[in-house]
Amino acid sequence: IVGDGPERTPLEALVAERGLTERVIFTGRIDNRQLPAWLAQADVWVSGARSDGLPLSMLEAMSAGLKVVLAELPMARDWHVDGVSWTFPVGSAAACARALDQALAAPLMAGHPGRVVVVERGSLAATVSGIEAVVERVMAGV
Repeated sequence: IVGDGPERTPLEALVAERGLTERVIFTGRIDNRQLPAWLAQADVWVSGARSDGLPLSMLEAMSAGLKVVLAELPMARDWHVDGVSWTFPVGSAAACARALDQALAAPLMAGHPGRVVVVERGSLAATVSGIEAVVERVMAGV
C-alpha cells in the first residue's frame, strides 16, 4: 500500500489479524521519483476514497497502463474507460472486492487506452482549452 493517511494504522492491524504481514507492504509516503517503479509492479490501482475532486494518482496509474478501481465519485464518470476502470458504491467493501476481482480477471487492453485518454484529455492544452470555453460561456451570459 503506497502512501499514508489516517487509515494506515487500522489497515496494518487488519493485515496482521489476517496473517498477511508477509504479503502486504506499507511504503508510507514515497518520493514522486519512486512512483513509476512502484506502478510498474502493479496490475491494478485501487482507491476507496469517500470524496475526491480528481485523484491525480488515478491519472498517473492510467498513464502507466494500469487498470483502476475506485468509488463511484462524480469525477469517476468523466474518466471512465471500458476495460480500464471499474467503480463501486462509496463505502461498500464487498462491492469494491467484486470490482477488484473483475479488474484482475480482465485482460490488459492493447494500446493502453487509459493512457491515451489521460494524454488527450489531461494535457495542459486540453485543460487551458476547457477553461477558455467556460470563460467564454460565462462572458456570453454577462
